[in-house]
Amino acid sequence: MTSEPSAAPPSTRDEPPKDGRASGSSSKNGDSFPATSPKEVPADPLPEPGQVVGGRYQIGDLILQRGPTQRFQGLDHCSGLGSPMPIVVIRQALLASEAASANPESFDSAQKTPIDDESLLADTKVDDIPEWPSLAWEKRLLARTSHLSLPRILDMFEEKNYEYMIEEVPLGRSFWDSWEEEPVSWHTRCLWLIQIAEALEQLHQVGGILADLRPEIVVVTPTRQAVLTDLASLLPQSPPEKKNVPESLYAAPELLSDPENIDARSDLYSFGAMIYSLLHGRELTDLDFTDKGMPRPYLERYPDGHPMLGRLLARTFTHEVDRRFPSRDRAATDPSGFHELIDTLRACSRCLDAIRLDVAGWTNTGVVRSGNEDAIAVLHCMEARLEDSDDFTVIVLADGMGGMASGEVAASMTIQTIRDFFFQHPPFTDLMLSKTTPDSPKAEDSPLSTPAEVIQAALREANRRVWEQGQNNPEQRGMGCTAEVVLIDGKQVWIGHVGDSRTYHARHGRLIQVTHDQTLVSQLVALGQLTEAEASHHPQRSELQQAIGGRRDVYPDQYTLTLETGDWLLVCTDGLSNQLKPAEIISIMHAAGSAEKAARRLVNHAILSVAQDNVSVVVAREC
Repeated sequence: MTSEPSAAPPSTRDEPPKDGRASGSSSKNGDSFPATSPKEVPADPLPEPGQVVGGRYQIGDLILQRGPTQRFQGLDHCSGLGSPMPIVVIRQALLASEAASANPESFDSAQKTPIDDESLLADTKVDDIPEWPSLAWEKRLLARTSHLSLPRILDMFEEKNYEYMIEEVPLGRSFWDSWEEEPVSWHTRCLWLIQIAEALEQLHQVGGILADLRPEIVVVTPTRQAVLTDLASLLPQSPPEKKNVPESLYAAPELLSDPENIDARSDLYSFGAMIYSLLHGRELTDLDFTDKGMPRPYLERYPDGHPMLGRLLARTFTHEVDRRFPSRDRAATDPSGFHELIDTLRACSRCLDAIRLDVAGWTNTGVVRSGNEDAIAVLHCMEARLEDSDDFTVIVLADGMGGMASGEVAASMTIQTIRDFFFQHPPFTDLMLSKTTPDSPKAEDSPLSTPAEVIQAALREANRRVWEQGQNNPEQRGMGCTAEVVLIDGKQVWIGHVGDSRTYHARHGRLIQVTHDQTLVSQLVALGQLTEAEASHHPQRSELQQAIGGRRDVYPDQYTLTLETGDWLLVCTDGLSNQLKPAEIISIMHAAGSAEKAARRLVNHAILSVAQDNVSVVVAREC
């Protein structure tokens, strides 16, 4: 995920309506639908403040008047949920003949027949399409859709020369807050976007488009369904009159400049505008455009942004209709482009969480020692096909036991054994062998199925080989080493640990030691028998309780953690951790800006501090 500007404070999302606008209809950038009706249709008088219709529905502020219809905020006082529930009240004056047949005196809301799909469809035959704008047109549209992301019609009735339709206002958390909540994955965000796209595609099938899709007209319900709360900007795909088109930064420019040639692709512009706004964490402003209706390209503003997001916005939020979805080869079967949009969002849901890794490692003999008994291996694999990619890293670090025979041999054997072991067992064989060739050789059946099990088994296999090598060769007897094995797969990290080499995790300027040293002194500190200060100068501070090759059996410690964008991992030998303080380490890494520079600088600072031991580091950064 790319780094985006922080969200605007809530107060910037609740500006009052501009003068002359209907209360409740303004968009967050000040643009809204005119509250006045077309000249040829006399404006109906507004209801009395707090007027109740249908025996339960209280009418509130006017949202919009378009043609003969008026749209109001409202409250349902008999929802059965204990407190009044928000609703949308739509009303339209009955014709004289219809008003004469209505009998308001006999109205009894308690005896009304509950509305259902059959009663909605009864007077909305396919060939009998009501004129737009009208209450009947919107009724027909919603009656012929069934997506969970569209609000439902709750009630319809006639009363005192008016026909009323009651629409639900779905309850849930605002899209703004849901999008920014911690932790929320791109998989979840894309799922919400797919739900909205599917709902718009259903509207297209019955002849409608939503011209002004904005984050504030979407909520996420407790069941994690993204639902539209306001259909005030519904337009027909047949050319609407220019005065009925919303003047909004989220509305496609052709709706105003060329309404004769609009189609369902106008929704794509508004859909992309909503994503653009969410990525910035604020409402759109004029600064997001080079000219009216001409957005600034996302990747031009954020050249380090994720390419998949760049493509998504380039094919939606653009003033050139022909540059929007669909692609040429899909135009015949997907004229609206929404099937390709949904396919692209599904690909994004699989890939955007798999953030790329920046990894580098360095090792050095140091200033005092004459030879380097450390060894490191960094295996970084990135593979991409179609819209999917795999990116994972295996880090292996070993520190030969100083003063012991053949410590460098033990470290080298450990690195080689663990590296080879990994790629002979699932799930690593699946990543390393071709997925497209059915005749590819397969590893032998293995009971190991999880990264943690493979790491554990690899360390034990390394211990067995080093132990046997020492037992079979008297000149190498007693050789051993520490070992750190770190697997990073996307955001997930698995760690295997033997000895006193270390793995650190850095987040928000704080360096956390993940592993615990397997030393006598570390155990005494844990038992409260030594302080950290005393331990740092204790004569037995390097005495290991476990080492690869030290005994016939080894029992590695295991750790797991989850990375976030911008996090760092540092795997190092005690040649670094004994030489530099944590504050120095975190300062060096953050100032470096890349894994390669951080690894070099850490080693160089240890050398400048007259490193008493070999110094080895591997740095990984989520980017």
